[in-house]
Amino acid sequence: SQNLIENAIKYSDKEIPEVKIHTTEEEGFINIHFQDNGVGFHNEEIKEAFELFKRNTKNKEVKGQGIGLTICKKIVEKHQGEITIISERNIGSTVTVKLPTERKRQSSLSE
Repeated sequence: SQNLIENAIKYSDKEIPEVKIHTTEEEGFINIHFQDNGVGFHNEEIKEAFELFKRNTKNKEVKGQGIGLTICKKIVEKHQGEITIISERNIGSTVTVKLPTERKRQSSLSE
C-alpha cells in the first residue's frame, strides 16, 4: 500500500494532491481502493502499467524505475488476489486491490 500511496502523490500534477483510501466488501473478498486526483492513465497505458520498467510519465523529474506496480501485482497475486486500475487522463486513478478474506483463502487452499 505504501507504493500505491507514493505513486498517487508522486504522479499528481495538482497543487494539492489528494489520496482517498476506502474499503468495500463482497462475498469472500475485501477491496482496498486507492483513489487520487493525479495525472491518470489513458486506456492503453493501463494495460502496460503492471509491466516491468513501464512508467506513467515522460517527465524525467519524476523519480522512479517503473517497478512499483509490478511488485504490487506480484504480492497481491501471491495472496490469491488481483489488482486493477480505473483511470481517466488528467482526472485521476483508482487502484483497487482485491484480496480474499481468510475464510475464502482457506477454502480455496483445501480444494
